[in-house]
Amino acid sequence: MKLFLRALSLFLVSVLSLFAADAKAATTVSGAINFDQTWTAAGSPYILDGSVSVASGVTLTVQSGVTVQARSSVSLTYELLVNGNLVVSGTTGSPVIFTSQGSAANQWKGIRVASTGTVNLANAQINNVDSALRLDAGVPATALTVNGLKVERMNNTAVNLGTIASTGTYTLNGLDVTCTAGSVHYGVQVASSTPGSLLVDNSRFKDCYYGVYQTSTNLTVDHSIFTGGRHGVYFYTSYYGSVSTSVTYSTFYNVGTTTSEGAIVGSRYPSTGYNANLYMSDSLFGGSQNVFKDVGSASYPASFSSFNRNVV
Repeated sequence: MKLFLRALSLFLVSVLSLFAADAKAATTVSGAINFDQTWTAAGSPYILDGSVSVASGVTLTVQSGVTVQARSSVSLTYELLVNGNLVVSGTTGSPVIFTSQGSAANQWKGIRVASTGTVNLANAQINNVDSALRLDAGVPATALTVNGLKVERMNNTAVNLGTIASTGTYTLNGLDVTCTAGSVHYGVQVASSTPGSLLVDNSRFKDCYYGVYQTSTNLTVDHSIFTGGRHGVYFYTSYYGSVSTSVTYSTFYNVGTTTSEGAIVGSRYPSTGYNANLYMSDSLFGGSQNVFKDVGSASYPASFSSFNRNVV
């Protein structure tokens, strides 16, 4: 009997020690980060107790296997604001997860990059969010690196680049975005006053009202997949001059539910001198309402510049 009680006591001590270790592992973060930090799996999860900002000139590195959670007590108030540098170093087998303590969409604001900030995301997941990644005006193309970003349970936009600069090419590689069918959600949203350039490569968009939505931007979509939703790629130009949209080696399936929707939808400002040029090649289209639908003025159509080696 004594041996049994001793064994039971040791077992209970071991269990309590495990719970204590788990409780100790959580790290609460709030306010400004004013010196370089590295968030590790040993300190995970990191709890955002309010909005957290990375100061200008400061680098926050988040290692693989880390989970960052926003407290869900107040909806849509907490964000991670990057005035300095954010480096997220996930791996395919051990991604970095940004989420909330609640399980629904719109539990926190997401990651916002200020004009002085830079962000380098590798194998990250962001969910339960309003907009996963947002750029303020003035963030240059060199300040953005995305190689593997999965977004689920969002309320607005997966990646909102805002108004991009006219120099350099903003590149989004390896996006995996799942929207809520029927809701007006954007996979990628971008605008330019003077045309900038955006490359969306090796990405997937599911059930998005707009997969990639661009205004007056030179856009290239390459090796990407669009399934469900209303508009795979949507473009509009209000720039006096020429802007191009190029779609290559991509697949569109069951995109669009009405005759004004489809795989690729676009238009331009209804006047002379505003040119929206569309190039499509080596892509597969199936089950969509339209391969291409011009929703602008019949007198000022978008220019269907080329359609080569596609399968419809």
